[in-house]
Amino acid sequence: MILPPISRSLQKARVERLLNRYPATVPVRLAQREFVTKCVSLFTLTEPILDVGSGYRSNEPEICTKRLVNYYTLDINPAWEPDFLGAAEDMSAFPDGLFGTVLCTELLEHVPNPHRVVDEIRRVLISEGYLLVSVPFWVPIHRKPPYQEDYWRFTPDGLMVLLNSFSLVMIELFGPGDAPEGIFALLKAP
Repeated sequence: MILPPISRSLQKARVERLLNRYPATVPVRLAQREFVTKCVSLFTLTEPILDVGSGYRSNEPEICTKRLVNYYTLDINPAWEPDFLGAAEDMSAFPDGLFGTVLCTELLEHVPNPHRVVDEIRRVLISEGYLLVSVPFWVPIHRKPPYQEDYWRFTPDGLMVLLNSFSLVMIELFGPGDAPEGIFALLKAP
C-alpha cells in the first residue's frame, strides 16, 4: 500500500485549526498533550505516523509543532474526517509493518476488544517502531453513541499486561499514584 501524499500547506492549516479550535480545558487532557510533546522532544518518532482513534482532535499539533511529518489519522466516525475511515480492531486495509509510529490516545477504553486493537497496532508497526498510548483510570463514564461507548479502565499494571509484547520506554501517571486520572506510556515494538 502506498500512503497518499500529504499537502504540507493543508497540514499546516489543519494543525493551526486544531490548536485554535480544541484547547485543552481539563488538566488530564493538557497532561496528555504535554506527554506527547515530551516524547517528540526526547525521541525521533519514525514516520509514517498513524493516530488510531484520532477522534475530533488528533495529536497532530503536538507531533508536528517543530516539523511537519507524514501523519495520518484513522477513526470509525466519518464526522471527524479522518484520513482513513475504519475501526481500530480491524486495520486490514494496512499491510504489516507500514507505520513507524502509532498513537493510540484515549481510545482503548472505548473498544469492546482492546487486545484486538493492540494486536492490530503491533501488526502495522515496523520492528522497533514506537507506540504512544494513553488511557484514563479515575475518570467518569464518558460515551457518545453511536461510535463511542465506554467499556474499560486500566491500572498501570493492567496496561502493561495488555501491552506485554512491547518494551516500555517510559510511563507517567497524571494524578495521585494510587488513583491517577490518566496513564501515559511510550513503548517500542520488538
